[in-house]
Amino acid sequence: MIDLPPDDIERLITQLKVGKNSAYKQLQDLVKPWLYSVIHQNLGPHKNDADDVYQEVMLQVFSAIKGFREDSKLSTWICRIAINRCRNRHRHHKARKKGFEEQFDEHKTVNGVQEGPARPDEVLEARQLQELVVKAVDQLSEKHRIVWILRRHGFSYEEIGEIVSLPIGTVRSRLHRSNQEVALVVVPQMAAEPEKES
Repeated sequence: MIDLPPDDIERLITQLKVGKNSAYKQLQDLVKPWLYSVIHQNLGPHKNDADDVYQEVMLQVFSAIKGFREDSKLSTWICRIAINRCRNRHRHHKARKKGFEEQFDEHKTVNGVQEGPARPDEVLEARQLQELVVKAVDQLSEKHRIVWILRRHGFSYEEIGEIVSLPIGTVRSRLHRSNQEVALVVVPQMAAEPEKES
């Protein structure tokens, strides 16, 4: 989300529309952390494409900013572009690798624990939980994964509905189903961990 007061966002949009270079840099600095994360998580098993997709999204944002009608938030508009780019990338991979599904790569870097517990066993447990959640989210269908990720990035039900062109009731339903599916993967495995140790 773009962490600026509304007046500053309006000023930034105006500067972007007239092609001011400093505005482009400011926008990238504001959106990269959350936008890259949304893209990375939405790519599922194709996370290695995140850098390319991020660049495609920003190029599209910069080339289409003059046509931005401001009937939605700038962050919502950018996120909609990102989701569509991720969908295109999924279609691209499906066309190239018919029937082949990539397995979750245990060796990929999972985001480090932010200000986590100090004890090593608690840090390990938190990382294991995070890996289980990432694996569970990767297994969600695309339509469920998108709403789950957007909600975790602080988008409201209304904003998610606008991004994915769905009514709020459908967004809530998909989010509920996503949470259930993630829990079905994570809870049994976390419950099994103490039994392995004894």
